[in-house]
Amino acid sequence: MQDRDKTGLVFEHIVPKTKYIQEPCVQAAVNGQFAGGETFSEEAVLQLLNRYWQIALITKEEYDAMTDLVLRNKMPGGWDGTDVFARYKAAGIALEAADQE
Repeated sequence: MQDRDKTGLVFEHIVPKTKYIQEPCVQAAVNGQFAGGETFSEEAVLQLLNRYWQIALITKEEYDAMTDLVLRNKMPGGWDGTDVFARYKAAGIALEAADQE
């Protein structure tokens, strides 16, 4: 990454955005509240984004392993909604924190 070469790397959402961010927001907008009963509001959406909107950079091989484990677009069964790294742990992928610049 220091050379800005992204060959063989995949940027992906740590928590799949469609299923766990976009779809709940659309449903809450239609119903006026989230599935857990929280009222649909800008603050509720921001809390959801702050909790789940993170990006990981993984290798193509790691991405393929997640696909093979059927974890590419969903969290593992029994996910507690808290551990955003549960997919990676289930796939045996260790993430490292990036320096913020």
